[in-house]
Amino acid sequence: MSFLKSRSRMILIVFAVTAVNFAVVADTNAVVATAEKCQPAASVNVVTMAPVGDTAFDRAVRAELKAAVNDAKEEYKDRYEELKTAHDRFMCQVAILVTILGIVVTVVGFAVPIISYIKHKDLTEEIQNTKRRLEELADFDRQFRRMQAKQSSSTMKFEWVEFLHIVQSGNAKDRDIVLPLYRTVEALVLANKIDDCRFLDECINEVANIISVYREAIKDNCDLDKAFKNFVREKRICTDSINFNYLAETLGGKTPSLKTVLKFMNEFGITMFGEVCG
Repeated sequence: MSFLKSRSRMILIVFAVTAVNFAVVADTNAVVATAEKCQPAASVNVVTMAPVGDTAFDRAVRAELKAAVNDAKEEYKDRYEELKTAHDRFMCQVAILVTILGIVVTVVGFAVPIISYIKHKDLTEEIQNTKRRLEELADFDRQFRRMQAKQSSSTMKFEWVEFLHIVQSGNAKDRDIVLPLYRTVEALVLANKIDDCRFLDECINEVANIISVYREAIKDNCDLDKAFKNFVREKRICTDSINFNYLAETLGGKTPSLKTVLKFMNEFGITMFGEVCG
């Protein structure tokens, strides 16, 4: 604003000086004309004095103009310095901001892969821990089922001993076969569920040995053997089960002991472990 005021003042001064100059020139011309008419000798002095007066006036104008120009230059210089200072400060802030952004981008560029790796590593470790816990639970479940199958096998043997003792004593009834037969089915099912062919084969061999003992004990009493089988078939004991356990698939074929067991079960109408011809 100071610069504009200075320029306005300079323009007004120029107009004023021009107007005065025109007026002075007009007055001087009028004086010269009068002098020329009235005093010819003095006209030379008047004409000579006019340029002298004009020169002094021009000097004054030039001095005023020079002062106005100098003031304008000083004002411009001060304004320029202010603008330059503001510009330098702004550029310095921009440089600082760009530097900060560069540092942030660099840090993020390094941090993101590291954080991703740490998260991925933590997730991998968590998966491994979960997998390990599941394996431990699966192993515990196998051990528990193995223990349960062994306990069932021991109970089966005990029931057959008691049953054969009753048969040999001559006091057996048709329903007496139910409990030892049920324990046999239970032992075979549990042995098949632990996914251990060796253990299953051992259980099948034990059942085959029990069957041999039973046939030996009942060979002189075919009517009692027939009564056992008819009772189990009529009551459909262990015949309606949908829990099929094809032992031949687990063992990879029918072994001699398995054929003996399947034939014995089929005689009672039990086919959940498979069937055998003949």
